[in-house]
Amino acid sequence: MEFNGLMAGFYKISLLISRMAYVNILWLAFTLAGLVVFGFMPATVAMFSVVRQWINKNTDVEVFRFFWKTYKTEFLKSNALGAVLLVTGTLLYMNFQLVQASAWWMMMLRYFFLVLSTGFAVMLLFIFPAYAHFELKIPHYIRTALLVGLSYPHYAFAMGVGIYGMQELLLFAPGFIPFFAASCTGYLIMWLADKAFKKLRYQPG
Repeated sequence: MEFNGLMAGFYKISLLISRMAYVNILWLAFTLAGLVVFGFMPATVAMFSVVRQWINKNTDVEVFRFFWKTYKTEFLKSNALGAVLLVTGTLLYMNFQLVQASAWWMMMLRYFFLVLSTGFAVMLLFIFPAYAHFELKIPHYIRTALLVGLSYPHYAFAMGVGIYGMQELLLFAPGFIPFFAASCTGYLIMWLADKAFKKLRYQPG
């Protein structure tokens, strides 16, 4: 059945809403299937891979099959990346907390770790889009995400603003959190990151 005019618009919106809810439920289910600790990374990679297909106009992709295939294929590699990110983030946090004294050299160290932490946060914004977009080794994902984020800080800033706005919106209507929190946030980040990736003049590798 084909729709025209206003009905066509309503149909596209309802289809998008149903897709976002579906992939969010898949993300929750597969995160829990991996006992959260081992499920979060592959489920998030799979979710970003699905929304990347939609952003690139491949709306006919079979969501469950594509999600499950990506989840299985990237399970070990994504969890290895997650371990690296967790250890790095923990070390940065611990060092930042330890440098609390008022001595000038301690203040310099504090600013140093603040810069490192900011770079780490920027890298985190682009790490899942980079994983979904490129086929790389783990260190290259981190390097690519960091370089793209620093090269296009306006996209990183837009991601931060978008995430904050999404959080406020969902807190206003918390009933939508189980159905849209991850997928809508992922779609926003992937959409902005995809624009940055298309501006690259080199192929990461």
